[in-house]
Parts: sequence; C-alpha cells; structure tokens
Amino acid sequence: MKQRSYNHSATADEDFVIVRYTIKNVSTLPVTGLYAGLYFDWDLIDGTGDRTEWNVAGNYGKVWNNSAAFTTKVASALISSTNYSFKPMMNDGTAGGISVYDGYSDLEKWTSLSSGVVTGPIGAGDISHVTGGGPFDIPVGDSIEVAFALAASDDDLKLDQAIANARGKWTGITSVKEVAGEVPGTFALHQNYPNPFNPNTIIRFSVPTSGLVKIKVYDLLGNTVAEVVNREMNKGSYEVSFDGKNLSSGIYFYEMTSGNFSQKMKMLLLK
Repeated sequence: MKQRSYNHSATADEDFVIVRYTIKNVSTLPVTGLYAGLYFDWDLIDGTGDRTEWNVAGNYGKVWNNSAAFTTKVASALISSTNYSFKPMMNDGTAGGISVYDGYSDLEKWTSLSSGVVTGPIGAGDISHVTGGGPFDIPVGDSIEVAFALAASDDDLKLDQAIANARGKWTGITSVKEVAGEVPGTFALHQNYPNPFNPNTIIRFSVPTSGLVKIKVYDLLGNTVAEVVNREMNKGSYEVSFDGKNLSSGIYFYEMTSGNFSQKMKMLLLK
C-alpha cells in the first residue's frame, strides 16, 4: 500500500487536504469484499462536548463542539468513489454500539467499515467515527485508489464547499498518471499523441523538482479554453489525458509553466 497526500495553496482550496491510498493485490488470489477507511477521534477541545453526524447532502462525516466559543468544524469524506460507509460512536459505548475504551477489536473495525452509512447524530461527549467505503474487488496484480478529504472551517457552507472542491481536485489528480521508471533531470513538455486527435489526446511532461505545475490550453486568439493541470507535483514524469469534445476543430496551443520554466506546444483537433 502506498500513501500520498495533497494540499493546495489557492484560496478556494486551502481548507482541505487529500489523502490517497494505492492498494495493490500482490497475492496469488483475487481480493473480494475489501473495505477501507480511516478512524478519527478528533477531541476538538478536551474530549467533551463533541458531536458527530453524517451530512446527507454533502456525503461526509462532520464533527463540531457544543461550545459557543469554539466554532471550528471538521469533516472527513470518501472522495474516490460513492460506496460510502460511516460509523459514529461514543467512545464509552453508550451510543453507536462500540466502546473503544476497552480496545477496538478486528470485529468492531469490520462492523464499523461494513455497516453502510449510520447517520447519527452522536454526542455530545467523547466521540469518534470511521469514514470509509467498499466493498472493493482487486484482481491479482491489480490495484485500486482510495482517497479521503479532510476539511476544517468555521462556517458550514464553507465546509460543504471545501469537500465539494476536494472532489473536484481528486478528478484532476486521477487524470494525471505517473510514468514509472523515468527520473527526469530537466523540465520537459512533449508533443501530444495522437496528433491530430479527436477528441482525446495524451500530453506527457517531466518535472525535475517538486513544485507547482500548470498546463493550460489556448485557442489561436490566446484565450484559455482548458486548465489541464494545476497542482503541486513531485519529481517525475507524467502523462495527462486531454478531452477536446467541447471544442471546435482547429489549432490549439498547450503551455506548461513551473517556477521560471515555460514551454508551449501546438496540437490539432480534427472532428
């Protein structure tokens, strides 16, 4: 299993982080009925006065404190798929059916992950919850991606928006794939392929140092028609798919920028 995390400097995305897990089946048998999740025991102040519930509209777990002086609210959400699970509980076992004070057994973990969405609310008191998803199947030698967003805000609407923005960012993250085995020494933007294309094409690029990478597509008048990449990236070689289904046939330019580096290439969309 490989874990990666992402945070973003843009104002619209500063209230959340994304945690990504790549789970590979290295056994000789297929894996079926797998559930994956994260356990959270927030203790927003001192383990008292906390409440937790499932936000039905936003599909995420929420925690807040009864104290009027403490306005920060936190959220956790599965963002890589829609087979959600959520289990809220009082840590002493008085609500939720599980006590974690006497240990958190494998059976209790399985129950937390595999019982679907339990909406709550639970609390106020010393609470915790599990945010997860499943079931997942992984063929031999294959892998799956499971990702979660963690968000915080003093405002309910901003918390909703943070989770929604995280889901949008995840779509962008998964459109970029790392090319294994290549360790670049310089920045590079390669010619897209196929070219001409209709309507999909692949853009490959290389990043020699970690940093913010942007790739934008422009029309002949210099208008931005798409932003293909806008994220912090580690050193490596990557490829990203660009979909021109909403564009007219013609010549377009795509430009990669990162720090002081800038390179532009031309591509042709023929429908």
